[in-house]
Amino acid sequence: CGVENIRRAESLNGNPLFMKALADLVQSHLKSNEPCSRQLTLRCPLCTNPTCGETKAFFSSQKL
Repeated sequence: CGVENIRRAESLNGNPLFMKALADLVQSHLKSNEPCSRQLTLRCPLCTNPTCGETKAFFSSQKL
């Protein structure tokens, strides 16, 4: 008993359109002069993990 036929789906890493989209995201982030997106600073609903809060505060307080 075991897997007899396994196939991997092609990843997007080598896709030119995917690479262009990632480059556009990076470029727009760098132009924004913000250390991180506002979404990164949001806490998960009911999150009480102190490390999570400290990490988010660290990234949001960084200067470019």
